[in-house]
Amino acid sequence: MKVYEFGKKSAPALLLLPGTCCHWKGNFGRVIPLLEKDFRVLCVSYDGFDETENTEFPTMLEETEKIEAYIKEYCSGHIHGAYGCSLGGSFVGLLAARQNIHMDYGILGSSDLDQSPVAAAKLQTALLLPLLYPFIRDGKFKSRILQKKLQKRMGQTEAYVQAFMDMLGGGRPYVTMESCKNQFYSDLITPLPDQINVPGTEIHIFYALKMGKKYRLRYLRHFDHPVIHEQDLRHEELLACYPEQWAALVKQIVMGEDKKVIIGSAHFVFEDEGCCIPEGEQEKYDALPAAYSHLYLCIDGELAAVICIHDPLRREAKDAVKALHESGFTNVVMMTGDNRRTAESVAAEVGVDAVYAEVLPEDKAAFIRQEKEKGHTVIMVGDGVNDSPALSEADAGIAISTGAAIAREIADITIASEDLFELVTLRRLSTELMARIHRNYRFIVSFNFSLIVLGVAGILPPTTSALLHNTSTLAISLKSMTNLLPAQEPEHQ
Repeated sequence: MKVYEFGKKSAPALLLLPGTCCHWKGNFGRVIPLLEKDFRVLCVSYDGFDETENTEFPTMLEETEKIEAYIKEYCSGHIHGAYGCSLGGSFVGLLAARQNIHMDYGILGSSDLDQSPVAAAKLQTALLLPLLYPFIRDGKFKSRILQKKLQKRMGQTEAYVQAFMDMLGGGRPYVTMESCKNQFYSDLITPLPDQINVPGTEIHIFYALKMGKKYRLRYLRHFDHPVIHEQDLRHEELLACYPEQWAALVKQIVMGEDKKVIIGSAHFVFEDEGCCIPEGEQEKYDALPAAYSHLYLCIDGELAAVICIHDPLRREAKDAVKALHESGFTNVVMMTGDNRRTAESVAAEVGVDAVYAEVLPEDKAAFIRQEKEKGHTVIMVGDGVNDSPALSEADAGIAISTGAAIAREIADITIASEDLFELVTLRRLSTELMARIHRNYRFIVSFNFSLIVLGVAGILPPTTSALLHNTSTLAISLKSMTNLLPAQEPEHQ
């Protein structure tokens, strides 16, 4: 087996799988130039069907294993999309069902998905291969009757018949009867599971209506909720005769064109955008771990993925909240835009008095206004852009130095450290500062009043009063220059 690569290696990988007894160039030679600008195109040339190798086609399963091994080695086990022409569609189904590699999008091109009993498969192979093989080897039928019928058909019909014959690749004398037989027979007997449903893999099927309704039933049986693209065409006519339309449809599917993708909080995606949880996935949604913050990814109005973000709790958070309570704060409130379950989990761990989740910036500011109207003094601590309205509304807004610039600009105070105990220190500093101011005021008033009384009574001469006044002023100034808090703070755990 050989894989031919086109396009940039950094582009999304798109795997192309030819049909029964087809040459890779005959299948995809016209569309590869239309794809290689957007994709890293990987075109498979099966064992026994490549002119550069002296090999025989083994079985479908053995060839699938080789394809998987290539993807693991050269694509880290992941491809963005895979298209299978006819027989190649069976390979796409096997790759999806086996789950040894991952593909985001699997596309089956009007595939037969034939599965026959062993006896019937042997009979079909024995009857058809002697007729088909000469055409594969020589580019024409050995039977004069068949060759005349083919020529007549090609002369009487549109380009489809010629294009379909070209997909086989013309005469290829290097292809052996054994390779053709093995490929044809193994396609008939290789089982494809029913109701294939792989998380993260979306199955699309190009359904040629002129093939008949039985094929649609096969697609619905083998795949769980496939996206079926119905076309009033014949088997692989879209690929053979309309390469530009085929390439555009493949790009639309694999690149997600014309799909609305949004990501954000639960409030944003479910309430503002009206997205919904896919049918049958509610239980998984309810089981999302509460300890994580969640970002929700929705495609075309339906939840496609949940990103769980682990924002570890600061080790000092619980002790800091306890210390704030001890320092005089009567109501420590947590307000966050995160989902309620995550917020409540964090709140229970740190010991806050109340928690408000899934709030918007204006909700934070409105809460502070309500508390101020009740006569409460409100301090707001925040570090983000969303905190700015609340920081501005609070009696005292405190920003973290590592936070958003606008938060630091609006806040009344910016603390340099990320340690939450700095809030406790700030509280103690303000308390001690106000206590010192009051002590100094009381001392100055009482001392100067005493000097005035003693001076008026004639007990102290003016010079002595002046000396004592200046001395007291100097002493108070020097005292006020000392540390408000002890030199070494006890370490918090």
